[in-house]
Amino acid sequence: MKPKSIISSIVFIVLLFTTTAFSQGSKLSDDELKHQIVCKNPLKGLQSADEDIRLDCAFALGKSKCDKAVIPLMKLLREDPSEAVRIVAAQSLIEIGDARGVFLVGRSAKFNDSERVRNLCDKFYSYHSYSESLAKQTDNSTEELTLDSGNKNN
Repeated sequence: MKPKSIISSIVFIVLLFTTTAFSQGSKLSDDELKHQIVCKNPLKGLQSADEDIRLDCAFALGKSKCDKAVIPLMKLLREDPSEAVRIVAAQSLIEIGDARGVFLVGRSAKFNDSERVRNLCDKFYSYHSYSESLAKQTDNSTEELTLDSGNKNN
């Protein structure tokens, strides 16, 4: 009788440790779950109820310059209750560079409800305008150099 109880105790302990080990391996922490959402499908993450997920997804889409994200990011900029999410959405729209998004950032610089969002949108929009004008000047000066060098050869 004693050997049976020892064997059943050992089997019970092994099963207990095995199920504990497997349950910990399959359970994801909140941070790991957020990371998977942001990395695997950031467009869906923009619709999340979690502010951190929306923020991370908006940032990731801006860095990846995803054209498909322009409309959802515009919606975030107009409607999100979080100032931080609206600011990151504006920054991402500027990084993507789509004319519709850039226009909305310019309008948000004047008409957004939040003063903080207005100020940062103004900075983002000004930076974008400055960068574009600088790029045009560089293109024009390169074109002039090409035309001048072409005339010297004739």
